[in-house]
Amino acid sequence: MSSIEFAEAWMSLYRNCSFAAPLFGKHYYFFKLYALENTLNLPAGASKKQVEQAIKNHIIAELAEGIS
Repeated sequence: MSSIEFAEAWMSLYRNCSFAAPLFGKHYYFFKLYALENTLNLPAGASKKQVEQAIKNHIIAELAEGIS
């Protein structure tokens, strides 16, 4: 299975899941899945900014999905 096929299979699971309903109005969930060429060496609790910097230039494939 290629990285893209894996990502698509993973996201298809979440398209069919039920998520908590908002108290009012429409609500969206956004997912980003990355296939990387190496393992990250980050401490537990690393910030979003640290993760984004660590994966920069190492992304093989990327899939973003919004679910309402």
